[in-house]
Amino acid sequence: MVQEHPPLNWQLIGAILGATAVGILLSYLILRFARKRKAILPSTSISLSNPEKLGSPSEDQKQADLKLPDLAAEIVRNRKIAAQQLNDKPSPFETRVWDACQYDIHKLPTKLQDQLKKVYDDIHLANSLTWLSTEWSKWSPIVLKQYTELQSAIAERLSKIRDL
Repeated sequence: MVQEHPPLNWQLIGAILGATAVGILLSYLILRFARKRKAILPSTSISLSNPEKLGSPSEDQKQADLKLPDLAAEIVRNRKIAAQQLNDKPSPFETRVWDACQYDIHKLPTKLQDQLKKVYDDIHLANSLTWLSTEWSKWSPIVLKQYTELQSAIAERLSKIRDL
């Protein structure tokens, strides 16, 4: 006597395998984001205090104190990029220091925090347009117009940031 098994439902098997793959991918992405955020947050801070008042600063504090001058230097370089005449291939703005210390700007005055957030939002958008057009290997007139508008908005916002 031979037992007959019901036919395999290939759609069900495909759905189970697909759900497993999505679960693994989501777990990987969540862990990667958590590790990246952990790596950024503890080591980056902007310290406005005077290190001499605190005695001997730790190595982390010394690194933290360097972030504010680095951010000020990055803003100066971005002012130069924003003031450049637009050529065939616009230059991307710098964001390395901001990306490293943006989580610690709560130590700065509120008005300055708002100014920095707004200008770096525009800078990231302009950099996205630059990247996109580089990937396409051409600048369309519409994208070029949007980049030009962003460039002038960035220049205006950067000129208002003087407190750093």
